[in-house]
Amino acid sequence: PPKRRIPRVAIVGRPNVGKSTLTNALLGQTRMITSPIAGTTVDAVDSVAVLNGREYVLVDTAGIRRKSKTEQGIEVLSVVQARKALERADIALLVLDGEEGISDQDEKIGGLIEEAGCAVALVLNKWDTQTSKQGFSKEIAADVVRKKMAYLRYAPLLFTSAIKGKGFEDLADLIDEILAQRSLKVPTHEFTEWVRDKAQIHNPMSAKFFLCHQSGRNPPTFACHVNDPKRIHFSLKRHLVNAIRERWGFMGNPVRMVFVNGKPEKDAR
Repeated sequence: PPKRRIPRVAIVGRPNVGKSTLTNALLGQTRMITSPIAGTTVDAVDSVAVLNGREYVLVDTAGIRRKSKTEQGIEVLSVVQARKALERADIALLVLDGEEGISDQDEKIGGLIEEAGCAVALVLNKWDTQTSKQGFSKEIAADVVRKKMAYLRYAPLLFTSAIKGKGFEDLADLIDEILAQRSLKVPTHEFTEWVRDKAQIHNPMSAKFFLCHQSGRNPPTFACHVNDPKRIHFSLKRHLVNAIRERWGFMGNPVRMVFVNGKPEKDAR
């Protein structure tokens, strides 16, 4: 069988959410310096972790240099670091702080992941600090995260405690499943027919669809030739993206759709 390409996993998040502790938990040894002071990790270090007998390269992005002691300096740097790591990654694990909840900085980094077109899973870390709270369940927590990070609602959510090494049992399978769904190729003829059919349900500006095809996989991107792109109402685009997810999955992956004016010169296959 062909040799499996080792997936590159970027561990991103704002300072002090437990990225290095999480990296160490996955590596099973202490490679990163971890301390409760924000911004202690000095360099971005790539390490190979073996999960369920399979190898993954962990792109650690905590590398925030302590030149700037100000919170703002650290935050700006963490955004720069995240952006660099995302360029080199197949999938990002966005680490959120289960104790402090979601901050603007988390939303900003989530936005970077979406912009980069990177595959993503959300990791709600420090969950062990919340489990004793009366009436605060995973469902309620998931609901809070989903509302705050609405644009990443396609990302699966894991509850972990890096310090206790809990919640990672399904991580390898989840990463592999997300990347498998990312590599899916939808046949052109099937996709064209399907879009035309779906557009009959909701098409407020009567756009006419010609050929539609999948134009890319990183991220999954679909191009539709139409009589006039201005007739694609934003609600029609949203309807199509949601329906694509229902039909083909693409869990943990952003789905892009572009609308091109006029019939294609010759059928793209």
